[in-house]
Amino acid sequence: VRFIIRGNEDAGLHLPDRPGHQDPALVEDGDAVGNLERTLQLMGDDDDGHAFLQCLGAQQLGVVSILAADIDQEVGDRVRALETVAGEITPGMLGDTAVLQKFLENRTVFRSLYGGGVAFFRQDGIAVASVPPERIGTNVSDREYMIAALKEGKSTISRPVIGRFSKSPNFVMAVPVRDTQGKVIGALAGVTELGRPSFLNRITES
Repeated sequence: VRFIIRGNEDAGLHLPDRPGHQDPALVEDGDAVGNLERTLQLMGDDDDGHAFLQCLGAQQLGVVSILAADIDQEVGDRVRALETVAGEITPGMLGDTAVLQKFLENRTVFRSLYGGGVAFFRQDGIAVASVPPERIGTNVSDREYMIAALKEGKSTISRPVIGRFSKSPNFVMAVPVRDTQGKVIGALAGVTELGRPSFLNRITES
């Protein structure tokens, strides 16, 4: 909120002058909600005040739209990366979890997209390969994102949940892994922990 008020000149938002009142663009650091309330009080319930609210609303909508587009792009890139790597997993690899584990460990650039780690899950929803490896053995068969990937063959982005392994808030992107006939034989998932730095922080801080 404070950014919106103080950044009006850069955004092309021009507020009407009010004699004897402090320019809202000069409001310094403080409680953002309090700053906005004081600004609206100064503007008053008149035509100028309505003009201010309309401009502020338009600017907020513009900022939110840009953030939404950036997040959509970043999430889409990560889902596509999962789908690409999932396409490289063969049925033969499922018979040797050590090979599958090495497969994930060797894809460092891919893994860097998911701060909370990546994992392969069997058809029963149990992780059999994971980075970090401590997630191996975790059963998430009852999670909506895993049901969608394993039972419905859909790439899915979960709602924020408390991780069964991490015990912290996160969201998961999961995609089905298929054999050459198109049958789902497992799922590949990437985790973004909400309490750690991630692409979401880079977007909101930019």
